[in-house]
Amino acid sequence: MQYLTFQNIKQNNQISKMIDFISQEQLLNREMWSRFVSVFTDKADNEDEYWRGEYWGKCMRGGCLVYQFNKSKELYEVLKEAVIKLLKTQDELGRFSTYKVDNEFKSWDIWCRKYVLTGLLHFYDICHEEDLKKVVLNACMRHVDYLISKIGNKPGQIRITDTSEWWLGVNSSSILEAIIDLYKKSKEARYFDFASYIVSEGGIRDGSLIEEVKNGIHRPVEYPEQKAYETMSFFEGIFEYAKLTNNDELMKISLRFFEDVNKYEISIIGNAGTNEECFSDTVINQLTKETRFMQETCVVVTWMRILAKLYFHTGDIKYYERFIKAGLNSFYGSINFNKEKGWAYFAKKDVEPLPFDSYSPLYLNRRGISTGGHNFFKDGTSYGCCACIGAASAGLLANLNYAEDENNIYINEYFNSEVKGKDFEIKISGDYFSLGEVEIEYKSNKPIKIRIPQWSKKTLIKIDNEEHEHKETGYISLGKVGKAIIKFDLHIEVHHLKEYVALTYGDITLGIDSESNPNIDLKELSYSQIRDLKLCETKLGDFVTLIGNFNNQKVIIKDYASCGKHWEDHSLILTAWIKE
Repeated sequence: MQYLTFQNIKQNNQISKMIDFISQEQLLNREMWSRFVSVFTDKADNEDEYWRGEYWGKCMRGGCLVYQFNKSKELYEVLKEAVIKLLKTQDELGRFSTYKVDNEFKSWDIWCRKYVLTGLLHFYDICHEEDLKKVVLNACMRHVDYLISKIGNKPGQIRITDTSEWWLGVNSSSILEAIIDLYKKSKEARYFDFASYIVSEGGIRDGSLIEEVKNGIHRPVEYPEQKAYETMSFFEGIFEYAKLTNNDELMKISLRFFEDVNKYEISIIGNAGTNEECFSDTVINQLTKETRFMQETCVVVTWMRILAKLYFHTGDIKYYERFIKAGLNSFYGSINFNKEKGWAYFAKKDVEPLPFDSYSPLYLNRRGISTGGHNFFKDGTSYGCCACIGAASAGLLANLNYAEDENNIYINEYFNSEVKGKDFEIKISGDYFSLGEVEIEYKSNKPIKIRIPQWSKKTLIKIDNEEHEHKETGYISLGKVGKAIIKFDLHIEVHHLKEYVALTYGDITLGIDSESNPNIDLKELSYSQIRDLKLCETKLGDFVTLIGNFNNQKVIIKDYASCGKHWEDHSLILTAWIKE
């Protein structure tokens, strides 16, 4: 299974709004790319031992995924320029590093080199020019050959888990996925051997994350280290290694880990971690307000990338269900459409608007609480880690609306759009998110299958004047040619935690903010006392808005992603949880 390959798409919906915004505010910004490249020339992370070196690769990966969707010639040229500029910074040893040689292999050095490799390999995937592809691949090989000469278990080498003082070295070990990708593209055995070495180290020093899962430690909060983003990235590499080697045991371990994350850590908005950026038994701790940060954007993007891979590998629709929960709620809510200024928490100052927020509140808190992974550049401007990684999820969210395999085309989400390919045409129209009603016109050389979401317990499908009721969920085939009218069982579902509830409406998690409800104390709002809740007109670009009555006052409940978006006003709060 893979993304649907199409030649043309027309749309005017939340996806097009997202792609256009991220392209204009980030991916097409040549000055931004120049700053990201300059940190390699300046060795900008050498003194404070930070992570500016990750920015280029994160953004390049995202840009390439967006390009796979929109095929923008302008975007391709900007990405190509950024690659050529970066290639010129490779030193005589083969290194792309923001650390000097006499200060390398500590803190976030390998982490940053991982992202350079990831970014270059993603560009390799979209590159049209064979000569440039060869240059890019050769640069990646030189980049990793230097690492192989220095890191390993031979005399005089340093262990991968000893190349960082942070998180027991799991941040460095997460380079595994990129090494496997390089091996698959180059077919050079030394990269497979290096990947095997990293696996043998288990991810952390003085222990093994692989053995933790194998031995039945299911709650990620019980691991020797609990950093959500880095740990998930490492197991993403284990999953790729298991696929490559047909290693059933490692496959079971990686899948077990992802199931444990879903069971213990994924919140009502599809993200993980309420203890800053760490695993924290999030499912039962969603009401916490004590930590500075929670529900990091880097975490949800990583989770979405993993879920997309699991969906393509297994074809299991449960992974898409988890993907869209994360994408439409936590991730989409992080997009800074209003271009609000950020806040550098540790520098204690406002900073320029970035395209993504870094953290997503769950209970009575505000957006824009901090620009995560924030660093300044030499020219006084700044950027952040979450702002760089976000474009990857934008590309994934756009691409994964459709999928295909040898036998079928799959429609996963129902954004209004027209898609054309060599052997198919699909047009979707209607009001899926508010009313649950869509019309699909289709003509294809292979059957069209549509997703019946797990929340739609009774779905009505009318094809050629014949209406059928479907109580099963999963994929249902429409055939190859026709027009279908679909009515999903869209309704509010109530989720309970202690004495609080959260509400979902189809794929959408609902939220409430003080901006829309200035006369209501959100701490006292009780769902059981809300009366006459009904749909009302939704602002263009949002998903759903409901209006009701609470203590003789109007109460507005809307999609979580559109709540609390004017975060420069620090008095405005939002919540996904209210009293029962």
